[in-house]
Amino acid sequence: MHDVLTGNFAPCRWQFWPPQTIRVVNWNIDRGLRLPEITDFLASQQADLLTLQEADVNAKRTHYLNVAEELARDLGMNYVFGREFEELTQGSRTSPPYHGQTTLSRWRLKNPRVIRFRSQSRFWRPRWFLPHTALMRPLSRANIRAAGRREPVLM
Repeated sequence: MHDVLTGNFAPCRWQFWPPQTIRVVNWNIDRGLRLPEITDFLASQQADLLTLQEADVNAKRTHYLNVAEELARDLGMNYVFGREFEELTQGSRTSPPYHGQTTLSRWRLKNPRVIRFRSQSRFWRPRWFLPHTALMRPLSRANIRAAGRREPVLM
């Protein structure tokens, strides 16, 4: 599979000026495991643009559906699915499943692509608990004269 899948299910609309407002919904759909409920909720929102995380394509747990395409077809929208990774336990060697992000829009989506990080920060990596002892040490030391005596003060 390429990094990007696309589909067009929105009716063509002539629009000569931009809308005054755009309704956007952002949601982690948990792979599309509850697709009928997800579809019903999204339809009730009447959104112009949907950004959805954790969508499956061809995974056993979601009945081998392209979740993004199913949503786009049911909602009458255009879609782009960006592959994040292959789900190793959800398919077969001849028909691999993928997991990723999807964008659905009432308007045409032009030039879709996945931009991958060349390097990534380590903020997400698990760490063992280590107290930050630098905060417990004095940052600086000063001497203050009080009543003719020098007293060390920790700041």
